[in-house]
Amino acid sequence: MRNKYLISDPCYVFKDEYWDEYVSKILTAEKDKDFKGLIDVGGHALFAHYTQYGDGYYSSSLPGRSFGVDSGTLGCIPVELCKPAEDIRGEYYEIELEDLKSSCSYGDGLFTIGSVTIET
Repeated sequence: MRNKYLISDPCYVFKDEYWDEYVSKILTAEKDKDFKGLIDVGGHALFAHYTQYGDGYYSSSLPGRSFGVDSGTLGCIPVELCKPAEDIRGEYYEIELEDLKSSCSYGDGLFTIGSVTIET
């Protein structure tokens, strides 16, 4: 079964009620040197990681598409945790994935989410 996610800076897409939980979990997870980007928020698995250089604007493998970052992180967030499209105030891209764990990775500033890559 394929699930829908939004690729974005989580601060743009998260429903307000999940933001504090996300921040707490990403701060704790990042202390683990073996952190692979997978955390659970609101009962849903998601992928998120700090970018290599923090906030900024990062190009992707999607033609003409870049991603802004204001929280220092990028992620692949289940749509169930996201605001309605009309309330999102930043760049995002909707993607369908079967398995989050095998579809998402981060290393040396490079995010890979399904077939999308974002160099940070």
